Parts: sequence; C-alpha cells; structure tokens
Amino acid sequence: MAIALFLGMWLSRIFVLGPLGFLLGFVIAVSQSVGEEIPSPELVVRGLLWLWVALVYSIALTLVLNLLFLPDTPQTAAHPPETEARVGPACLFVPDAFTNPAHAHFALKVTFAAMFCYIVYEAIDWTGIHTAFITCTFIALESTEATLYKGTLRFVGCLIGGALALFSIVFLMPHMETIASLVVLVACAAAIAGWVAAGSERISYAGLQLAFAFFYSVFQGYAPDTDLDNVRNRVVGILLV
Repeated sequence: MAIALFLGMWLSRIFVLGPLGFLLGFVIAVSQSVGEEIPSPELVVRGLLWLWVALVYSIALTLVLNLLFLPDTPQTAAHPPETEARVGPACLFVPDAFTNPAHAHFALKVTFAAMFCYIVYEAIDWTGIHTAFITCTFIALESTEATLYKGTLRFVGCLIGGALALFSIVFLMPHMETIASLVVLVACAAAIAGWVAAGSERISYAGLQLAFAFFYSVFQGYAPDTDLDNVRNRVVGILLV
C-alpha cells in the first residue's frame, strides 16, 4: 500500500499528465485500505467495478454538458501555436523528473502522513474515519502553508455540507414520500456547492467538499436513513490530518 501510494504521488509530480499518475497510485492504495473490511472478495470486485461505472458515467455526462452548453472558442488563424508539440517519451515527463529530489521528498512526505493515519485508525478500530487517509493525498501541496490552506477549505466545506445533510436528515427527509422531493433537495444542495466551486480559486475547493459531504451523508442506501455516523466520521477523519 505504501509503495503504491509513493509511486502514485511521485508520478503525479514527474508526469506531464500528473493526475494520471496520482489516480493510478490512489486507486490501488485506497482499494487495499478498504478491501480488508469487506468479507467477500467477490463483493470487493463488484464494488470496484461499479465504482468505475460511476466514474465513467459522471465523466461522460460532464463532457457532454460542457460540449453542449460551454463550447470551446475556436482558435483563429491569427494566433497560430508558437511551437509544435513534441513527440516521444521525453514529452511524458517534466524536464527535471529524474534529477530533482524534491519530487521524491514530496511523495515520501505524503506517504508517511497517509500511512500514519491508516495505522492510527486501524489501531483504535475506527475505520469509519478512513477519510484521514484520503485527505492526506488530496490536500498535499508543495508548501506547508498551501497544504494547510487547502486542508482548511476541505474542513470548512465538509462542515457546511455535513450541517446541510444533518438538517435535511432530521427535518426534511422524514416528510419526503417520493423521489421527486429528493431530487429537488439534491438539486438545491448541488446548486449551492456549484456556486461556491465556480467562484474564486481561494474558495472553490470548499464547494467540492460541501457537495461531497452532503451526498455522502444523504445517499446511504435505497431508503431514507437517519444514521448520522457518516457526518461525524468524515469531520473527525479530516481533523485527524
């Protein structure tokens, strides 16, 4: 798990397409961290396959909506590209990919932080706060100040989204009888989160966390649920980091 996470974070720094390297390491490490909680290997495979279905569906839907409602402005002939794109293995990596030790130091720092959180919540038998493991990878930036700021946005967004979910579960969902009412509720929460995410770069990350905390707490099954553990565990997991 540590090796996969280290390689993923290292590749995220040396690849030109950094998110691709991050995704490879992150998926492997997280699937290993939660796989032991599921009793049947078949359920693990099913869960991972359905996760890919959800990812592909949401990505495809986002692309279609962007193409329909936010088309790219075509480039004019008056502004041709200055240089031709390079072709070959060298273009896959940043110029200092194998000479700058800061890339390995960054990956090692994130790996130590994530594995420390993993050992802590496994030792106290509280796997519900596994968000701590994920948070270490998502808020990691080059400087400590930037990492703390992104962590603060994640925490604030989670608190607001959790508060909205708590209000909805306690006061609204007991009176909902149809899927239409749930759709309206989700649309309102998504609109608020989208409005924040579309704002300045200084606060946009909080909008994403607001939406994720709300959806994670409200969508707990195929029927209304009054379990508030997800809200509590997510906040505690972020605070652990």
